[in-house]
Amino acid sequence: MTTHALRRPLLALSALLTTLLLVLIPTGPAQAHDRLTESDPAQGETLDSAPEEVTLTYSAAIQDVGGSVEVLDSEGNAVDVGSPTTEGPTVTTPIEEDLAAGDYEISWRVVSSDGHAISGVIDFTVAEGAAASSTSTTSSSSTAPSETSTEDASPEDSTADGSASADAATDDSESAA
Repeated sequence: MTTHALRRPLLALSALLTTLLLVLIPTGPAQAHDRLTESDPAQGETLDSAPEEVTLTYSAAIQDVGGSVEVLDSEGNAVDVGSPTTEGPTVTTPIEEDLAAGDYEISWRVVSSDGHAISGVIDFTVAEGAAASSTSTTSSSSTAPSETSTEDASPEDSTADGSASADAATDDSESAA
């Protein structure tokens, strides 16, 4: 074979290897959506005193549009909360009523720095005999909050009860509330 005859198969092999590398190399973090990195109260936390606010911290600055934070009691009734305030990656929402002992759920939805809506749920408990306080103490260890990424999606990506599954990315065609 001549040099010219070898050149064509080598170019084809080179193109094939380049294509395979581009397909098989995972996308980097620059392509990922922002995520909730910390919350107060934390997921699964049992508090000795009722919190006066909810603080959510994300991996990047959150857009100050279309966000919502809601606190629900164990019966699904909304607790009175103030308007969320956004400062960089932190969203703070005052709780405007004293929380009785019991289980609660924080349902949140924000627009991340890349323009996509992300949402999640955080469960916490206020211990028996708890009183409203500006500081909260943990009676049990906490775990990372559950989170859902939502972007131009369909309702079939949700669980049977209409909620997004924890730790799963879903799409959501609803506009940010």
